Amino acid sequence: MKKILFAILVVLMLSFASAFAQETDVVTEVTWTDELAAAAAEIDPDGQFFYVADTGLMMWIPSVLHDQEIPAELSEGGMAVMLATTDETASVFVNVLDLEDVTLEDMYSIYLEEPTYSEVEWVVINGLGAISYIDNEYDTMNLAFEDVDGNMITFNFSPYSDEGFMAVATIMAASIMDAE
Repeated sequence: MKKILFAILVVLMLSFASAFAQETDVVTEVTWTDELAAAAAEIDPDGQFFYVADTGLMMWIPSVLHDQEIPAELSEGGMAVMLATTDETASVFVNVLDLEDVTLEDMYSIYLEEPTYSEVEWVVINGLGAISYIDNEYDTMNLAFEDVDGNMITFNFSPYSDEGFMAVATIMAASIMDAE
């Protein structure tokens, strides 16, 4: 298992390239490649791409994560997808929130100022601009995208402190792409 995780991390490190600067911020670009697809297949040959609710996005999801019923109060709060392992030790949540006149750039500034967030950075994943950040309070790795309707789509991978799951979550994050 450690060899597989090491191989995945090497592939991911080679796939991530600091491509260009946006003012003083470096933007990391990630593209779903044959190497990442092979790493995903090695981790879980039964994993596959699924549409992410009505977001217009799709993502590779390993077979160990299963759809969970979203409680009404969370659904009303914007949760669109809730996935978890059978033992509920790892999970992925997708929320869709109306930003109302706030842009993703505004959110980036807010995340930089929030003391519970760390490793806040701009990323481009398969051509889609996003903010990547760690929420230390909730032990999550997060990605926030903005859709054409002004909604923020956030992907929350938990627990961030689990290195094994984070290797899988990183591949999941690298697979997020436009469904069209």
